[in-house]
Amino acid sequence: MIDLKTRPLRQILESNNIKYAVSVPCTILASYYDFHDSDKLENIIVTREEEGIGIISGLSIANEKAVIMMQNSGLGNCLNSLASLSISYKIGFVILVSLRGDDTFETNPVQNVIGSATRNIIESLGCKFFEITSISQLENTFREALDLVACYNEPVFILLPRKEMLK
Repeated sequence: MIDLKTRPLRQILESNNIKYAVSVPCTILASYYDFHDSDKLENIIVTREEEGIGIISGLSIANEKAVIMMQNSGLGNCLNSLASLSISYKIGFVILVSLRGDDTFETNPVQNVIGSATRNIIESLGCKFFEITSISQLENTFREALDLVACYNEPVFILLPRKEMLK
């Protein structure tokens, strides 16, 4: 059983044989994982989300198990890469998205616009997404997302709120 108390994502990724986590540094996402000293999982840090989409698309084409992690503000940065590469060429992978722009904890008002548009953006791309509301949902949701990726060969999103917002 996965320990979901503190930083569960690393264990979930490793238990699902994910070899690569492509990420843009994010403090919200970092609260879910600790990839230090993992001999099963390589964290590939990128400076731009569209760079990450290119890398994870290549890994997916090579049949490497990988995920990409970004803030929802970064989703705006990589829309063209997603639409013209991954979605158009049916390259599937899981995208973990940390949610910014909420009414409760957001201190940066520039995050609010993309925060309120995130779900509509994903839907307009024709992609499926899950939104967790409890940390206990993360393990099963991740497996469901992997199943959808395998079934449809498309990116599937998991939206992760700040841990303070989880039940």
